[in-house]
Amino acid sequence: MGRKKLQDANSRLISKTLDQIINGYIMGDGHVRDVGNLTVEHGPHQRKFAEWLLAYMAPICIKNRELSKSYNDDNTVKSYRFNTQNVLKNYHSNWYKVVEIVKNKKGIDKPKYKKHLPNNIQELFTPLFIAVWYACDGTATLTHVSGKFEVTAFTEEERAILKNLFLTKYDIKSQINRSGFSASGTPQYSLVIAANSFERFRRVISKDTTLIQDLFPYKLRLPK
Repeated sequence: MGRKKLQDANSRLISKTLDQIINGYIMGDGHVRDVGNLTVEHGPHQRKFAEWLLAYMAPICIKNRELSKSYNDDNTVKSYRFNTQNVLKNYHSNWYKVVEIVKNKKGIDKPKYKKHLPNNIQELFTPLFIAVWYACDGTATLTHVSGKFEVTAFTEEERAILKNLFLTKYDIKSQINRSGFSASGTPQYSLVIAANSFERFRRVISKDTTLIQDLFPYKLRLPK
């Protein structure tokens, strides 16, 4: 079987559910390389999340479809990880733009990519997508009963798009807040769900999965 036919065959292994999980993970922690593969890596405290992702992504994974470990100098586990096959090129094309051309160590021109909100983000913005994104970049707020997403990596326009999507698709009110500065002095931003919309938000992200309730109950202000 030729390489393209093999890639097409592997792409058919991506179900509608897996597609939403992949996109939600890219929105958060995930990075797809231009060759079309995704590495999932999490520390020991998020091992169960890595296992949850692997359970869904196993059909497109390489080797024995098990988590591998990396270790600290003291031989304690540093992280758990797995890699997919190179079947996600269309996801890379959708989520990344070339921002500049740089030369590698051999002097060969290589594109440098930056993640951006894809043009079809409204279609991608499903309850399952949001739940996986919240598992990656969400947390409960400290000052009131609600939740927030880290959105510093997105542009001001993209943050406004996300705020509008929550409102127009799910009637969830939110606001963009400045949340301090990084060590280098870069402003940090978060998208904060309004307190009077948090119960609706919890229902939305629980519609198609119990991911947050099972693995991250504290993000919903639920008992551990």
